Amino acid sequence: MKHLNVDMAYVQDTSLVVRWDPVVGAQWYEVYVQPNKKAIAGTGVIEKEYTRIENLTPGTMYTITVVAKNSKKFDTVSLPVTVQQFTSKLRNAS
Repeated sequence: MKHLNVDMAYVQDTSLVVRWDPVVGAQWYEVYVQPNKKAIAGTGVIEKEYTRIENLTPGTMYTITVVAKNSKKFDTVSLPVTVQQFTSKLRNAS
């Protein structure tokens, strides 16, 4: 089983982009965020090798897990990879 190479980009106060290398045999990827709240966009089933996760709380540490999947009997084609990232804190407007 392959390990995903996952990284973060464009980290802002309420959003960030998660990217990973494509996995041979993967038909989709599942992305999970903790702490989770209903309004977080960009999680669940993702068909590309990246997603923008939005509606995050500024200054919060998030744990993001990505796993590659397919529809075969054993549907996990990668080990889950978990990364942590703080969102940026809001800055006071001057």
